[in-house]
Amino acid sequence: MNMTSQQLIDEILEMASVVEAILDKCMDMKIPKDKLEELENKVNQFHIKIDDDSFKYIALKQPHARDLRIALSMMKINAQLERVADEAYNLRRYYNELQITPSAIKTLHDQVKKMIRGAIDALVTNNTYQATEVIKSDRYANELNREIMKEYVEKMKNNEMSFDEGLSGIRVAKNLERIGDLSTNIAEDVIFIVSGSDIRHQSQLKEQK
Repeated sequence: MNMTSQQLIDEILEMASVVEAILDKCMDMKIPKDKLEELENKVNQFHIKIDDDSFKYIALKQPHARDLRIALSMMKINAQLERVADEAYNLRRYYNELQITPSAIKTLHDQVKKMIRGAIDALVTNNTYQATEVIKSDRYANELNREIMKEYVEKMKNNEMSFDEGLSGIRVAKNLERIGDLSTNIAEDVIFIVSGSDIRHQSQLKEQK
């Protein structure tokens, strides 16, 4: 097996392009659900292949230092991207139940798309500053999620919408908020690859504006 650590990254980037396509299309009602399912199946195939290639690379190449960090991180990013695709695909079912889409949901959708793009760009360029900006921006995604939940709860309490529609809106927002969390995890992995620093659970960084 002649695979290199850069080839593992290239596989992840191919997978990420499909994941971003699902995320971009998941709230577009002109796109049939079958198309999203087709894209998700491609992501699942990437998920299996990248895990397999990463295991083989570690076993056969016995990498050290940065190459080992890349291999370990590609396995983690692989799992994060697969979950992003799942969250985006699953939210479509709840989005179908909404009569009106609040502007905050559209804003949150745009925000998490920007976060996943920023995390992937940081991986391509080894840019820890950009990765850190993604992590910081998760605070805004969380605020939007809370705003949406509050709005839907108020509307349900005031009988301005049905319980089923309100719950669907909350679920859509929660799916999007999880995608923001997953983007943050990818950004943390980028920092680990470049610097060797594990910044997970360093809440002070995430709380910075």
